[in-house]
Amino acid sequence: MFAQLEKIISYHFIDKNLLKHAFIHKSYGNENRGYSNVNNERLEFFGDAILDFILTEHIFDYFKEKNEGELAKIKAMLVSEPVLFTIAKKLNLGEYLYLSHGEEVTGGRERESILADSVEALLGAIYIDSKNIDEARRFILPYMIDQIKTLYFEERLTDFKTVLQEKSQELFKKTPCYVVLKEEGPAHNREFEIGVEVQGEIFGRGFGKSKKNAAQQAAKNALERLSDEKKS
Repeated sequence: MFAQLEKIISYHFIDKNLLKHAFIHKSYGNENRGYSNVNNERLEFFGDAILDFILTEHIFDYFKEKNEGELAKIKAMLVSEPVLFTIAKKLNLGEYLYLSHGEEVTGGRERESILADSVEALLGAIYIDSKNIDEARRFILPYMIDQIKTLYFEERLTDFKTVLQEKSQELFKKTPCYVVLKEEGPAHNREFEIGVEVQGEIFGRGFGKSKKNAAQQAAKNALERLSDEKKS
């Protein structure tokens, strides 16, 4: 079942059960008695720590001009659920998941949180199986470097909410306020529209699968409006 995945990630597990373990969602044990206490959460926890180290090491060397606060923001963006979800989709990790029937029929194989967690669980499994940080780094770092380039291209490494707050304080002596304008879709696939108010007026709107991402987009649009008004 996992032969194709091992080929894609260029790592062949010594312990095949460990690889399987990385994809057992906690819901699977609800319908399979032998797995009632077996899931990938511990591997996810461990993989999160490995990812934190590898990424911190890389951005420390790569962003030599950034201070501690800026590095922390970059790392937070890169270890976020949307970024890990993107990597999981590239690897088709959804097809390897062990899910309960209920989770399956409600779209679990495409759920952002489950797929993001599976990336960290797989990374943890690789480190444990190989006992070698270089193997873990070789697996995950190319995907993270690719995401760094993508985030830079899309200007998403900028914390627009922080920039807008500073600009609003400077111009109006007011702090922006974020409000949910619309919330649509099923629970596992929500779409949010967030507005940012400056002096009681909606200055920008943003859309996203999470309130956080929608708020960042709203702040970016508000900054663009403030810039245009300043030019005129």
